[in-house]
Amino acid sequence: MSASAITTVTTNDGSLSLDVPDSWEVHHDVRGIPLVAVEPEPGFRTNIVVTYSALGEGATLKDWQRDTDRLLPSTLEDYLLLDLEMTIVAGHEGARRLAHHASKDNQSLTMEQWVTVVGTTGITLTATCATMRYLEQAPVIGRSVASLEIHGEPTDTAPGAAADGS
Repeated sequence: MSASAITTVTTNDGSLSLDVPDSWEVHHDVRGIPLVAVEPEPGFRTNIVVTYSALGEGATLKDWQRDTDRLLPSTLEDYLLLDLEMTIVAGHEGARRLAHHASKDNQSLTMEQWVTVVGTTGITLTATCATMRYLEQAPVIGRSVASLEIHGEPTDTAPGAAADGS
């Protein structure tokens, strides 16, 4: 992704920004999801999704991720965790997860996920692509993750949830 082929997108609440290819479709605040960026290619389209999670009072990053590790195998078909590491995400204590799962059409997908906590809100950036395209897409995904900036705690953990999704 060259400098001329990117655009910086910011969530509508201003809580975070990141770079994505300028050819990708970007959607804000649809059905409780603050940001979705999707490539224009046919077939399964590589995508980057930002979500917020309201954490219970006193919940830590480790508590939240322990619960996530229990939830993912029951919500994603053929889920297989490949790697999980504690790391720094946009200057905050965080974690990175690499996993495999299958689409509803049984296509093999690779998911990379970066998570951190700001205040009482968990922030997740999930990038998903067809497994056979992972090596091709990894630099694009890496550039987006490296550009991630968190500007503050989100005030609405489900923006657009009450909207009609258009």
